Amino acid sequence: MSGLFRYSLQQGAILRQYSLILAIYLVGNGCAPAGGEAPRTASDGNEVVVPRTIVTPHDARDIPELLRDAAQLAEKRRFREAAEAYDRIVALDATGPSASDALWGAAECYDHNDDHELALDRYQLFADQQPTTAKGAAARVRATRLLVFLARYEHAGQNADELLGKLELLNDFAKISVFSAKALSLLSRDQDVKAAYYIEKARDLVEQNRLDEQQPMSRDLAPLYYALGESRRIRAERIKFDPLPRDFGAVLEARCQLLLDAQSAYADSMRANDSHWSASAGYRIVELYQRLHEELNAIPIPPSARTERERALYQGALRIRYAVLLTKAKTMAEHTVSMATRTGESSEAVTRTKAALAAIDRAIAAENAALDKLPYTRADFEAYISEMEAAATTPPSKTTKPVGKPKP
Repeated sequence: MSGLFRYSLQQGAILRQYSLILAIYLVGNGCAPAGGEAPRTASDGNEVVVPRTIVTPHDARDIPELLRDAAQLAEKRRFREAAEAYDRIVALDATGPSASDALWGAAECYDHNDDHELALDRYQLFADQQPTTAKGAAARVRATRLLVFLARYEHAGQNADELLGKLELLNDFAKISVFSAKALSLLSRDQDVKAAYYIEKARDLVEQNRLDEQQPMSRDLAPLYYALGESRRIRAERIKFDPLPRDFGAVLEARCQLLLDAQSAYADSMRANDSHWSASAGYRIVELYQRLHEELNAIPIPPSARTERERALYQGALRIRYAVLLTKAKTMAEHTVSMATRTGESSEAVTRTKAALAAIDRAIAAENAALDKLPYTRADFEAYISEMEAAATTPPSKTTKPVGKPKP
């Protein structure tokens, strides 16, 4: 390579560097002002606005071109790349006329890509920037849905409070999302009475418009029915058996009815065919049966069981009678884990359900071991249960023979 040719290449490289530095300097110092378009003067004296041009070491593109590039990536369902392209536009031209479109585009693309935290941040920012517009309200609704999905109920409730004064900007499904979020925020603090107001407002909208008859049911209804289940669960678990109530049978019946009502609401949540809400509802149903079994088994032996025989029969009868609760919990846990495996759902509810299933298996093994240690058969325990039920409704006969003989 001749010295002249080498010199020419060196000068060309230097010239290109100076050109790039000059272009960047001009962009940053008034020739293409940040946050807007670069004004130029036409030959007729009128000002002409041209798009801001972004110069990089690789190319020079104006903002509309960058927006088109991002939109094309989104159309190809390359959502992560599209979201990052939109983010770049916001970073380069944060106060420009296209910044809000780019921010919305980034939020939507992150949302489609299940990048929940990134989508949430951008929806929230959009809503804060446009607090009085319909699109700003829509962004806050989407942020609220994500907060509910992430179980951040307190923050979701704060968003709901903002939106309750702007319901005229929302459609029915958005209103249901707002009411559900407010209810869940109250339920997270055990304020089920206040939560009931918002649950019923949402259910009124569902009933008036027959929204739950759509197939498949909208995902927006899943949090509503989950909130209804939570409300009933909280009420059920307020019913305690220690100290043992005088009208134990009636109290137990009330607890079981609320359990079934909660299970029905959770099952409605599952109708949305959303694996996240199905897992959350499934875990709650497992927990309902598991907790009731634990509380019933913790009931102390009553003073009326005076002899060793009576105490042994009582313990066995209690275990036999309430073993069905563990069976129901185990069945629901298995269904929930199976669904999660099939759909790839890996939320915290799935982790908790797997742990609950292991605990249920241990509890069943412990129950069987405890029954085996007692000196009576299962038939004896069943007979004792029948005797106790009969005694609760009819006076005891003087000729009644005691139930149960010790195992040989």
